Amino acid sequence: MITPHRTLLGAAWLATLSLSVAPPFASAKEIAYDQVSCWSATMGPPVATADGVAVGSYELRGIVVRSNLEDKSAENRTFHCVSVYRAGGKDASDDGYCKILTAEGDYMVVQTARSGPLPAEGRRTFLYGTGRFAGIKGGGTSRQINRGAPAMPGTLQGCNHDTGKYTLPD
Repeated sequence: MITPHRTLLGAAWLATLSLSVAPPFASAKEIAYDQVSCWSATMGPPVATADGVAVGSYELRGIVVRSNLEDKSAENRTFHCVSVYRAGGKDASDDGYCKILTAEGDYMVVQTARSGPLPAEGRRTFLYGTGRFAGIKGGGTSRQINRGAPAMPGTLQGCNHDTGKYTLPD
């Protein structure tokens, strides 16, 4: 029987797409982000298992714990993600969406995607934002840097290193 929380060695790491976002600038300019975010995920039961492959979903919540750049405005932003996965052996894939919320109430929505041998680096794409993030474009990568033993059955906990670039409109 497939145990998704063990088979998905790092599947939840991709969903953390909690991106460092600095305040908007006067003109469209490429802005880099580099941060560490930590999360906890709850695995749903697999909707299908066959031939050593499981398909299911997970929900993830977390916080940006450190910006590696001089601008620390992304620290303490929270995020909520939902994803679906396919896992079997050493290969896995997952796709999902994350809402990244600032203390002021503005947020960004990011699409996530990862596929391949574990651990794999994930891709992210900004879809849209509200308030000061309206019109955001860009993306980057996410790489799991650690994962602890499950705090409870059916959960995952870990941290990611997220990097990339984005732009905001004029």
